[in-house]
Amino acid sequence: ERGWGLAAPLLRAAGVNIPHARRLQLSVAALGLLRLKLHPGPLLRARPHRLAARDELRAEICFSLGHALWLNDRYRTCALWVRTLPAALRTAAPGRRARALAIHGFLATMFGPVRQTGGHALFDRALALAESCGDRDARSWALIFRLICNLNRAESADSLKQIEHALSSIDDRSIESGWLRSDVLVGYGWTLLLHGRLGELRAAARNLFQR
Repeated sequence: ERGWGLAAPLLRAAGVNIPHARRLQLSVAALGLLRLKLHPGPLLRARPHRLAARDELRAEICFSLGHALWLNDRYRTCALWVRTLPAALRTAAPGRRARALAIHGFLATMFGPVRQTGGHALFDRALALAESCGDRDARSWALIFRLICNLNRAESADSLKQIEHALSSIDDRSIESGWLRSDVLVGYGWTLLLHGRLGELRAAARNLFQR
């Protein structure tokens, strides 16, 4: 809560108002996700264009605060991301658009009334766009968002393959590579535990503590 209190002046300056009441946060998040579900075409097929500097900054602020404070307050983070997602999906910057597609897939899979396959398709698009423009950070985010969804959805059959792919794919030159790799290793440990692969779990734990 202290983190959100410190972020409040920045959000106000960016023109973003997130209600304090939990039921209102849930309403903002649910309505935003429902709007994306009912009318995805105009956003996903819209011709990219250069956003106003204020809109670009607002989307960047909301993304950065959201991923920093996600574990402390998921519903408020969801409301925060939903507010700027429509603009981010239309930006002319391909890396930021790829990241927005990954967030859309993440929110739709974790919270939205859509089939799991819909989220996977968005992740595929995000990865393809990030790779086509050579944005290492956007590619790392697409991988980690997909992985979190798999782990939370208990798709353990695919999780180990996804984790091993993520560990080999996260570029050490990426801005977020350090903590992304550590988070992936934590997920790897839980998945190995669920599979009863304790020898590999000990090795993963040593790797994580060494980092």
